[in-house]
Order: sequence, then structure tokens, then C-alpha cells
Amino acid sequence: MRPCPICDTEAARSARLMPRLPLVVCLGCGVLYRPDRPTNGQVAPAAPGPHYAESEPAGKTTTDRAHTLADWLNGRLPPRPTLLEIASADTGVMKPLGSLLPGARLRGADVADFARSGTAAAAMERTSRGWERGTVRDVRYDVVVFPYSLQRVPDVVGALQSAREALDPAGYLYVHCTNLLEPHPRKRLRTFLEAQHWSCLSLSNLATALARAGFAVARRAEDTSLRVLARPAAAVRPAATPALGGVAGALVRHELRYWPAYVLRGLTRG
Repeated sequence: MRPCPICDTEAARSARLMPRLPLVVCLGCGVLYRPDRPTNGQVAPAAPGPHYAESEPAGKTTTDRAHTLADWLNGRLPPRPTLLEIASADTGVMKPLGSLLPGARLRGADVADFARSGTAAAAMERTSRGWERGTVRDVRYDVVVFPYSLQRVPDVVGALQSAREALDPAGYLYVHCTNLLEPHPRKRLRTFLEAQHWSCLSLSNLATALARAGFAVARRAEDTSLRVLARPAAAVRPAATPALGGVAGALVRHELRYWPAYVLRGLTRG
């Protein structure tokens, strides 16, 4: 059983919020996590699939996320910046950025490979000559992006430290992930939580992990998602702030919103 991935203290106790749910809540910082998670080096390879194939045209959600990132990066980047997506090696999530950041160079690394190998992970880039293979450390990046992939990494701080090693000192890290304090209003709570893989973070949890990994938050926003832009800085270790009440309250509020609407939809369809 491994300690909390955010405050990293075995002295902080944990509690199970829902029977048979593999996630527990840390009583030190309030993050939900799997205590039986492996180390990043033990992460299983991604299942075989079209990781190196060109993606289908991006949907509206992906396009909206790309517009948000491009807006946040406006005026912050050098000409022809290089971006690394930590999600899938085909850079499918960042594909819409090609038209929003003219001249940008887009590379991709599979999140499972990045978790295991850090900057030694394989990286792919689509060029006029086709897919070119290299490693993450071949390039110093202006932006590293975790698009809904950080919860798929058992050791959040370790993955962020690897991202910092890959960044140019003047570069930016962008993280987009689910928000523990605002579960999706149309998803059943257990379904939402079981989809979080190894952890589910609040904005406070994410800020703590970033500080421990050597980042300072430059911009942030939250609704049902967390969006944070951060820059390299001196690593610090913030004190954990007890947050069990806030987490429990958020989950109760979700249930109070979800179930009446769920029942009403069922009656309407009936």
C-alpha cells in the first residue's frame, strides 16, 4: 500500500467513501487515490492500438479545449514553438492547435510510456515525410500538455517532475483534468470515480503536486474540469490542508443534483 500521491505522507490516514470503490480519500489533503497503485516504472504498457496513426478529425470538445489552450498561451510563446502532448503518440488531442498556433511543432508521447520511462519515452511527430520517431528528450519543449491524462499516472508528482525536465526554462506546463469537487452532473458518481484510474484531484491537490514538482501556477480555472498553466520554479513542499469536509460535501451535492434529474428523465422516457 503506497502513501498519498499528493502530500506523500504515511502519517496521514485514509478512509473509504464508498463500499467496493478502490479509491480512498486522504485525510491529510483530501485527494482520492488508489492505495494499491504501482510505481510509475511498473505501469503496464498501453494496449496495442492506433497510437501512431493519424487521428480522425477532432470533435467539438477537443476543439474547444485547443482554443482555450491557444488563448492562454497567446503572447507567451516564441515563434514556431514546440509542444509535447502526454496522452497519445499520435498528437490527436492537440491536432486542432496546428491551425491556432501557426508554425507550431507538435510531438506526442503515450502517457503509459512516459510514466514508465520519463524523458526516455518514445515521441512521435507528424512531418511532411510521415511519422518521425524519437524520444522525449530529443527536444527542449516550449509547452508540455497533459490533456486529461494525469489521472492515468500513479505517481503524479513524479510525472510532473519528468515534464519539468523536458521543458525549456522559459516554457509552460498545461494540465487539464477532472475536478474532484465538481463531478460531472450527468454522470453517476460511482461511474465517474471509477473512471479516474489512479487518482482524482481538486485544484488544491493539483497546485500542491505542481509545487512539489517545481512549478508555479501562472493561470488557473475550474468548473467540472481543472485547467492550470504553470511555469518552472523552485520546488517547495506545501503543508497539507485537511479537506475531507469539502470533498464529502461536494460528493453529497452531486448526489442531490444527480438523482432527482435521473429519476425525472426516467419518468419522462416512460
